[in-house]
Amino acid sequence: MIPSHNIIISGNQWFWDQDGDELYGMYLLSQMNHCFVLSSNDVIHGFFVNSLKTSIDVLPGILNYMDLYFNYSGFYFINCRELCGVNHSSMPLYFVVK
Repeated sequence: MIPSHNIIISGNQWFWDQDGDELYGMYLLSQMNHCFVLSSNDVIHGFFVNSLKTSIDVLPGILNYMDLYFNYSGFYFINCRELCGVNHSSMPLYFVVK
């Protein structure tokens, strides 16, 4: 069985947060399943992993789940795919996978 852990991330205008702290990047392990639990505190956001070409809507009041398994180490850039307001383009997030 592949080990897994949950990562809870909330979308806000105009940043991502984890446990109430602004989140700009995080380190993850390769060869491990990561379950992202996503919600929004205000408007619709889009959690888009550029290099994997995968996304999921992040909606207020609803928990959405995205499972990602990274085969290789690398740098993965995430941005908001929905036009969530004036500073929409300034809410980047990245994962460094080792």
